Amino acid sequence: MSNEMSFSFSTNSARLASLFGLDQASAGHGNEFFQYTAPKQPKKGPGAAATGNLAPAKAALPPAGTFTVLVAAAVHAYRYTNGQYVKQGKFGAAVLGNHTAREYKILLYISQQQSVTVARIHLNFELMVRPNNYSTFYDDQRQNWSIMFESEKAAVEFNKQVILTYSSCERPGFPLILGNCMENSQPALFC
Repeated sequence: MSNEMSFSFSTNSARLASLFGLDQASAGHGNEFFQYTAPKQPKKGPGAAATGNLAPAKAALPPAGTFTVLVAAAVHAYRYTNGQYVKQGKFGAAVLGNHTAREYKILLYISQQQSVTVARIHLNFELMVRPNNYSTFYDDQRQNWSIMFESEKAAVEFNKQVILTYSSCERPGFPLILGNCMENSQPALFC
């Protein structure tokens, strides 16, 4: 009998919420913390993005004119000025794409709101993969840029994504001339 008495609880102390001081919030309303709420169906149409009910990114195509980030990496950027490469700083480098419009570009940026330069990837665009994790290209203003990736893996992933965009640029199925994207190669690719 003494064992039964030691396990006797009052109804207020028996609630788990009372241990955490939450019994006032649930008093008279049941246990709101454990109620099931069914997920809402995503809305169809242009207003769906504003509600936050989005389908996974791979399932939904972006609207025409918008670009998605295909790959991004931190780089040390150098601009060719007066016969030499001049360090510009550490920037973000991204390959952006719009598969619907078959438009792709390389973006060097300081922040999400501040871009440094843009290079549209098109049939005459040239990317040169260089030793020691460097790649060079000309931007839309015909400025020559050299970017150095922080790792070989980042360089390979970035350059591979640029190569893949060629398969979709302007004329799908256009023959590609691809070199070895690894170190010690000469100009790596031309579209």
